[in-house]
Amino acid sequence: MSHPDATQGRYEDFEGWYEQFIEGQGVSHLLEEIPELLRIDLAKVGVKATHIVPIFVEGQFWGVIGSGH
Repeated sequence: MSHPDATQGRYEDFEGWYEQFIEGQGVSHLLEEIPELLRIDLAKVGVKATHIVPIFVEGQFWGVIGSGH
């Protein structure tokens, strides 16, 4: 499910996150700590904090899933 105001980002836009994801680590941030590209969209829909975790399929990094509050 996506929000009409949401932007699809690339991992390269979020320095350091990709490395954490491929190591199996998630990222949690308050809105003011999030890169501007994503922060603008999250603020539009009232998100104050996020938690994003990696998904692995058969041992290979597949993508991420996240939650915002």
